[in-house]
This record gives sequence, structure tokens and C-alpha cells, in this order.
Amino acid sequence: MTVKLDIIDSLSLPGSPDKANEDRLGHAEHVAFVIDGATGLGDRRYMQSHDSDAAWLAEFAARHFLGLTDTGETTAIDAVSELNRAARAAFFEAAAADLVPRYAWPSAGFAMIRAIGDRIEFCGLGDCKALLLRQDGEVEIHSALGDFFTAEGEAAARQLSRLGRFHSGSLLGDAETLAGLRAARERHNTPQSGIWTLGMVEEAGQHVQTARLPASDYILVLLCSDGFSSLADAYGHYTPRELMQAASQNGLAPLGDEIRRIERKIDPDGIRFPRFKQSDDASALLAKIKAERPANPGRLQGQTQRYA
Repeated sequence: MTVKLDIIDSLSLPGSPDKANEDRLGHAEHVAFVIDGATGLGDRRYMQSHDSDAAWLAEFAARHFLGLTDTGETTAIDAVSELNRAARAAFFEAAAADLVPRYAWPSAGFAMIRAIGDRIEFCGLGDCKALLLRQDGEVEIHSALGDFFTAEGEAAARQLSRLGRFHSGSLLGDAETLAGLRAARERHNTPQSGIWTLGMVEEAGQHVQTARLPASDYILVLLCSDGFSSLADAYGHYTPRELMQAASQNGLAPLGDEIRRIERKIDPDGIRFPRFKQSDDASALLAKIKAERPANPGRLQGQTQRYA
């Protein structure tokens, strides 16, 4: 059986017209992914070639992932370990002799689907998601962090109760909020945190979440950054199944418009839906999973790992 990914639609919206879009999308017949660069918390930019360090990392990672083949010879663990090793070397070379605080290290989450043999493989880090529509009409959700948005929303609500509203579109201008976020970022990519990312730590490759699934069981995949999946996660305007249905029937652009309407018209101050920024970068990619049997199929062997 030959499996290919047929891209139907894609969307990537910056959270603010004044700031870099730190998301990246990428795809080929055998791989599709979304990368969500984490908002930088440092006092300066180190990668002068890009509008932000996180945007540089997301683009660096996208080029690396597009080099993956459809043989599965390079595992997700190896791919991320190699990526982080190379990204660390490039970043600290650019930083030269500067001492870069850990909270200023660029990082990113990702969700990817690879077509390998008669299987599709989900792999990811962070809070990006893959929604998979099954042949039976059910929707599976694959993500490395599950419902992380709940804890993040609660943390944002505590700061909003103190500050009352966003200032200049976010809470990051408040010294106490920024200090708390920096402390949390310092713990990323450590066993104490349990949050592992693309970026500067090679060990993160050992924590990539994976699931290898029979391609013939699935029809569509919707890959999305948390800024897009917020429609179902944080804002509750759709169930995952409804979100997949809306994406496939009406396209991604109307959903992007709806996200911005909620954030800028319905809840511009984060009172109803607590968050650290009024609007986040929002990116998604919708692809059809095409599993075709050859005229004279050979015997295929493999194991299926189900991800809960």
C-alpha cells in the first residue's frame, strides 16, 4: 500500500500585525507539519536574520523536517535530536560571547504526520495538535501535552484578576507576569517541568510523542497550532469533530476569521477566555490521507502503536 498526503487547505495568521508570525507550516507527499514558535521572553533578539528568535527556530525546524524521507529510516527521536543539536550550535554561534539566559532560548512545539509504508505516524512536542478523522466518523486527537491549555488559562486568569485587562494586547508588559513566565520557561526541557520542545536541548528528542497508525483507518488530518485549536480547546465554540467538519466543508479561512472575532470583538480583554495575549499566531493545515493498494501488492509487515 502506498500512502500519500494530499494537501487541501492551509492557513497561518499572525497574532499581531506589528509582530512576527512565529508559526510555520510545511508539507510534501509524505510529511506535513505545523510548528509553533514560543514567544520570546528575552530582552533582545539574537538572530538578526529574522524578526524574532522563535521565528528563526520555526523556519530552521521546517527546513529540517522537509528533509525527512518516506522510508522511516530516520525516527522522530533522531530527527528532533539532530535538529536541536544543530539549532543550538547555530544559535550560540550567533550569540557569540553573550551569556543568554535560559528563558531567552528560542523554543517551539510541533505536530507532524508522516506517511511511512502502509502507516501514518504522528509525532510531536508541545501543545500543537493533530486531529484525525477516522473512516467510522470519529475524530482522534493526538498531542504531546493534552489539555495544557487549562493550566495556562488558569495562570492567565490569576494575572488578569490582578491587572484587569490586557495592556498593548498582552500581559507580557507587566513585570510580575513576565517574571513568572520566565521562571516557568527556565524549567522547560527539564524533568521537573515535563514540557519538552524543539530548540536548544538535544535530550528533548527522547521525549517526542509518537503513534504509528494504519493509514487505511483514516480519511483526513487537521494539524494546528494552539492558536487555531483554541476554537475547540479554550473557546469551546466547536467540538473536535465539529471543527474538523467545518474545516473540510468551509475551509480554514472562515475559522481564522472566527478566532479573531472572538478575540477582538467578543472577548478583547480576556475576561471570558483568560489568556496571556489577546491574539496568538494561528496556523492549520488540512490534508487528505490517500492509501492506495498497488496492482500486485506484496506482503507488508509492521506493528501498530495506538496513542491514547
